[in-house]
Formats: sequence, structure tokens, C-alpha cells
Amino acid sequence: MDHISHDQNFDRTTHNHGRTYITLGWIFAITSIFLLPFVFGPLGIAMGLIAKSKGAQGKRVITFSIVFAIIGLLLQAITITFFRTFLGVMTIIY
Repeated sequence: MDHISHDQNFDRTTHNHGRTYITLGWIFAITSIFLLPFVFGPLGIAMGLIAKSKGAQGKRVITFSIVFAIIGLLLQAITITFFRTFLGVMTIIY
């Protein structure tokens, strides 16, 4: 009887860890739109892959991390171009 209860606790713990990685993946994916997409995008992908290895559904997090990182890179390029062209401000990122 103890063996069955141990297995159920193990499954519950594994599921909760997968859910934690999914949550972190979404946080990193959304953050990649606004801040350092080349850092937070891959972090979101990594969290999705880890969640998937833990048995959770990580495919959406992986997909949206890629999409949001691309959107973040485009927004960053537009912002840098705007500041350089219209305001004549030199930026740190070239």
C-alpha cells in the first residue's frame, strides 16, 4: 500500500514541477517581447523543453517563445532605427 502512495506522490510532484516550468516559460516568453529577446526567448524555449521532459504540455510555450522573441527583435530594430533616424540619438546596441 505504501508503494502505491509513493508512486502517486511522485506523479503529483512531477506534474507540479512541469507546471512550474510552464509558468516560467510563459514569463520568459512574454518578457522577451519587451526586454532582451535574444536572452529571454531561448530561456522560454528551454523551460518549455524541460516541462515537456517532465510530462507537461510544453509545445505552446516553445512556439510562443520563438514567436515572441522574433517580435521582440523586430520591435528592438524598429526602436533603434527610430532613435537613430528621427532623434539623432546614438544607441548602445549597433
